[in-house]
Amino acid sequence: MLLKSHAMQASFAHLIKLYTTIISVMVVLATTVFITVSIRAYDADLEQAENTAIVQVGQMLNQNQQIAAQFATQMTSSSSNLPSIEKYFDSSITDYSNYAIDKSISGSPYFFWPTESRQFFTQHDQVTQLTLRLLSQNKVFVATQANPGGALYPAKDVKQRFAINAPLINQTSLETDGVLSISFDQSEIKRQLSQVNATQPLQVVVR
Repeated sequence: MLLKSHAMQASFAHLIKLYTTIISVMVVLATTVFITVSIRAYDADLEQAENTAIVQVGQMLNQNQQIAAQFATQMTSSSSNLPSIEKYFDSSITDYSNYAIDKSISGSPYFFWPTESRQFFTQHDQVTQLTLRLLSQNKVFVATQANPGGALYPAKDVKQRFAINAPLINQTSLETDGVLSISFDQSEIKRQLSQVNATQPLQVVVR
C-alpha cells in the first residue's frame, strides 16, 4: 500500500514538472511571438513615417524648383529684359526709371526690375529671399519680404542658406548670363513633418 502511494506521489510530481515545463515553453513562445510582432510593427511604422517624410520633402522641393524656374524663364521671356536688368545694376534708380519709361515709349514691354521683384514676393508669400547674380556684375541684387523691391550689395556681403537656383538663359545667345537664387520659408514643411506619426524622432536631410 505504501509502495502504491509512493508511486502515485512520484507520478503526480512528474506531472507537475511536465506541466510546469509546458507552461514555461508556452510563455517563452508567446513572448517570442509578441516581441517579433512588435518589432515588425515598429519597423513598418518607422518605414511608413520615413516614406511620408520623403514624399513631403520631395513635393516641396519640386514645387519650389518650379517656382524658381518659372520666374527665371519669365525674366528672360523678352529679349529686352536682361539688358534692362543690366541697366538697373549700372544706373541710379532715377536713371533706371527713366530708361524703363523710354523703352516702353519706344514700343518695348514696360519692365522695371524692382517692380518685378515686388510682384514676385506678393505672389509667393513663402519666399523669404531672392538673390540675383549677373556674371557681368560685381554686385548682387538681394530682396526679402521686408524689402521686396531689393537693393544691390557687394557680393562678399551676401549670404543665403537653403536656396534653390535657376539659371538665366539669354534667349539670343543661349548662354547663361546669371543665376537666380530663391530661399523659401521652412516652417510649412516642418509643420508637415511634425504631424508624421513616427515611432521615433525623424530627421530629414536634403542634399
